Amino acid sequence: MQFINMGIPKALSAIMAGRADAALVASSALIKANKSGAETIVNADGLVEPTLVMTTTQKFAEEHPDIVKRVSKVYKEALQWMKNNPDQTAEMGAKEHGISVENAKTLIERSHYFDKMTQKDVNDLRVNEKFLKDNGMMRNPVKVEELVLPLAFE
Repeated sequence: MQFINMGIPKALSAIMAGRADAALVASSALIKANKSGAETIVNADGLVEPTLVMTTTQKFAEEHPDIVKRVSKVYKEALQWMKNNPDQTAEMGAKEHGISVENAKTLIERSHYFDKMTQKDVNDLRVNEKFLKDNGMMRNPVKVEELVLPLAFE
């Protein structure tokens, strides 16, 4: 087996065009691959805990705390809008990803959107770090707690 490192869009194109026997894809790309006849070989259930986060450099966060706070505020407002308008959210997601509204609803259900981090989210990041290290996708350990701004818990 030869592993070729490429992003999800290229991996999806390769599998759908028959130029690859297998591909690592996620989210709507998995739905599109399955729809085109590709079968799911394995998924990450029980291996990693998907945690969707926004990130910045420490330098930027220290130099521009006002911008970081504003982004956090706007994100929380957007998340609240999504919760209050689930059908419109699914329609927008479907259009953006080129999938059906039903499939968009499935993706929304699978996603772990949150407005503030919890200790469980930090623990999930530790699980992900261990998985990445154990599988040679990450060389150096990190202190997960030091990667999360206090603002993320507010």
